[in-house]
Amino acid sequence: MAALSPVCSLKKLLKAAPPPSTSSTSRAPIERLPTHLILEIGRQSPLRGILHLSRCSRRLRTLFAPVLYSTVELKTNKQCKVTLVALSKRPELSRHIRHLIVRPNTLEWTDPGDEIDEDLVATLIASMAKQLRTLEAFEWDGMEMPNDTLWMALKRSIATTIGEEPINPSSPLWDFDDLRRVSLTVKCHSLDWLAEGLPKIEKLPKKFWAMLLERCPRLEELTIGGPAPSPRVFDIRHITAGRWLRLRSITIGDMVLISSTQTSVYNMLAEARIFLPLILPSIALPNLSSFGGPLKFVKTLPNPRRLRHLTLTCLHHSTSAFPPTLAVLQELKTLVSLSVWIDLSFGQSYGLGARTSGENGVKRGQQRFDDVLVMQSLLSSSPGLKELDVACFTRPTFGMREFSRILQVAPKLESFILTKVHKSNEEDLTRSAARIAVENPNLRKFTLRTTQDSWFSAARGRVRQLGVYELFEQQGSESRDAGVTTSMTNGMDMDVATIRSLLSFEWGQRSFTGKEYSRHFVHPLTQMLTQKEKEREPQQGPPLSTSAKHNRHHPKSHSVQLPPSHVSTVPSLKGPNSRIRRASYSVVGSITAIWQSQNLPVTAQQTTSPVASPRSSISSGSASLSASGHGGVTWADQVESSLGRSGSGSTTGSGSGGGACTRSEDSHAQRSALKNSRRASRMSEPFKQRDGIMDGYIFA
Repeated sequence: MAALSPVCSLKKLLKAAPPPSTSSTSRAPIERLPTHLILEIGRQSPLRGILHLSRCSRRLRTLFAPVLYSTVELKTNKQCKVTLVALSKRPELSRHIRHLIVRPNTLEWTDPGDEIDEDLVATLIASMAKQLRTLEAFEWDGMEMPNDTLWMALKRSIATTIGEEPINPSSPLWDFDDLRRVSLTVKCHSLDWLAEGLPKIEKLPKKFWAMLLERCPRLEELTIGGPAPSPRVFDIRHITAGRWLRLRSITIGDMVLISSTQTSVYNMLAEARIFLPLILPSIALPNLSSFGGPLKFVKTLPNPRRLRHLTLTCLHHSTSAFPPTLAVLQELKTLVSLSVWIDLSFGQSYGLGARTSGENGVKRGQQRFDDVLVMQSLLSSSPGLKELDVACFTRPTFGMREFSRILQVAPKLESFILTKVHKSNEEDLTRSAARIAVENPNLRKFTLRTTQDSWFSAARGRVRQLGVYELFEQQGSESRDAGVTTSMTNGMDMDVATIRSLLSFEWGQRSFTGKEYSRHFVHPLTQMLTQKEKEREPQQGPPLSTSAKHNRHHPKSHSVQLPPSHVSTVPSLKGPNSRIRRASYSVVGSITAIWQSQNLPVTAQQTTSPVASPRSSISSGSASLSASGHGGVTWADQVESSLGRSGSGSTTGSGSGGGACTRSEDSHAQRSALKNSRRASRMSEPFKQRDGIMDGYIFA
């Protein structure tokens, strides 16, 4: 072996050794904490905070993995494919899953033609079943039942949907033992089957009843059937023989109970008192706090006034459905949560909330039901509501501004979920959320969801836009968002009293391309001063020649300035219905101005002739306000028509509506000038007195 050269040996000796690394300097303070203390922090923190902590280091990610992956819900086809493939390659993560929910081809998130093969999804889950060592509950929410290989691989929980395919009586699905939760939900693809009449009554397999009644004594949750009307109806007479001491929740859909003799019917009713509230004694169910079902069953509960959470599964689609609902809600004094399904597209009868196109209540043309008034009545009937879930598929639908005013009826409301039909001329979703948050400061979190079209169940509908928002206090300097408009107060700048922000998640489809987008962001909010503080502020109007859209001087605009001596003569704009009117109309040039005064005298400054542009000019008399409160505009001699021709012409439009056109050799230019004169006469009509304030529309 060759020896090192003297130069290399010298470099090796002179090379300084790196300082020894100490764990106390390289590790973050939170990583120095004991493991049990970090886990305790995770148990008491929200899931969002745990996710952020897990991204700090590998150690924290390993410690928080059991919490982050305990419940996995796959809602879209893309999530089903990508997430399941990723989990199959990461057994160290999939072994933490306790509750797995798979929803392939769900109607809310699947466009027609984008369906995937559900058997492939079921096969992928079955292949990774050995990795799901701690799985306690599995829920399948596809269009049809999965293949038998999936149940043979899992055999721990049963929660599946029933489609149009017949049920296999020898399926491994019925071989489960000691289940805690059983759910058989009927899927409804469409309502076309209603034209053929009511469906035939079917029987569930005997192996299903043997599993449920004999091998599941510790059953806690049971769901059979689906929302009415159901395309498949099953006979569930054997459910009355069940004795489950730990049963906490039971949901019976559109099913039937059939018995051969009248005596057996009486015996069945005697044993099924827990399922038939009509014969419940007054002392039964003393601690019932949550109920979901039609309104007629709410009235039969033994203690309905103790309800705190109510879900009305019946569709409110007629005028006769609302008065009984309002009467029941007024009796539920302790109600804090309400879920309701509304579709007021009918709107043909004139009654509660019917809108008319005429004045003074005179009906004219087709009427439509006022869903805004109805929802205001719902919230007024339950003033103590803190949570609201409303699905409204009315066409034509209301706007987000109207819904923001509706929420002001419920001062204690803290959260809500709104599902409505998409409106083409609706404002931006972020702007709507900011408006709702500012106008309803009591809110803590809310969800806005719009669907492509109406749907036949409260929980369905293809989603067009989705926004999930949570409000929190943001500390820092003043923050302004020009995109959020809360109110207009004489053009004054908004001063920030308190600063709140929206933690936002938005998903949707773009209008023209149809591509999906999603984003997480923080949107700061601004809050207006109180009314007393605004009254103490001096009145300062905006620059009169400033463009309202771009907030800068238009290159072709002329400023209409009021002299300083007349600023004090401007009347107060503090009235509740008073506001500054600003408008512009383009004919040749561009003029933007605001009138705030009444009966302003004409001074020498106003009679001074301004410099006219080569295309348009303003005379001194037209730029000022006369004693009668009228204004006029004089156009230049050179007028360019819409076809690009120019000629010699002069057009004068005054506040009284008069106009004149000089004769020109070019007949086309003469007709164009006459058209401008008539247009100026029509536009002078909005100048009229209202509440002592001159509201003017300046045309440019």
